[in-house]
Amino acid sequence: MWPFGKRKKARFVDEEALARSLASQTDVVGVVDALEAAGMPPNATLQVEYFFYADVESNGQALARELHTRGYSTECRPAADGGPLFCITGWTIPLVINREWLASWAADMVRLGFRHDCEFDGWGTYPAGSASES
Repeated sequence: MWPFGKRKKARFVDEEALARSLASQTDVVGVVDALEAAGMPPNATLQVEYFFYADVESNGQALARELHTRGYSTECRPAADGGPLFCITGWTIPLVINREWLASWAADMVRLGFRHDCEFDGWGTYPAGSASES
C-alpha cells in the first residue's frame, strides 16, 4: 500500500500524448485544401463538430461544461463501442475556416482537453454549412 493513503491515478492524457496530439491535430493544411476543393470559399465560417474522449465521466462532464460556456453544443456520454471511455462531442459556433485560425483553434482544443485529462480526438465539418444543414 502507498504510505500516504490511496495512490493517485495515472493521467489518461500524459505530457507525451499532449505533444503528439498538438503535432497531429494542428496540421490542418490538407483538411482546409480538401474543404476548398469541395467548394468552401476561403475564410468561410462553418460550425465544426468536435470529439474528445475521457476515461472518467466527471472529467468529461467538466470539459462539456467548459465547452458550453464557449457557446458550443455539447454532450458527454458513454462511448458508442461499449468500452470504458466517455465521448464528449458537439458543435461549435461558426468559426472562420482558414489554415492559421483552424490550427490555433485545434491547439486550443488539445490543451483544453489536457487540462481536463481528456483526449481531443479530432473534428469535422461540412463545406456547405453547419450541423443544421447536414
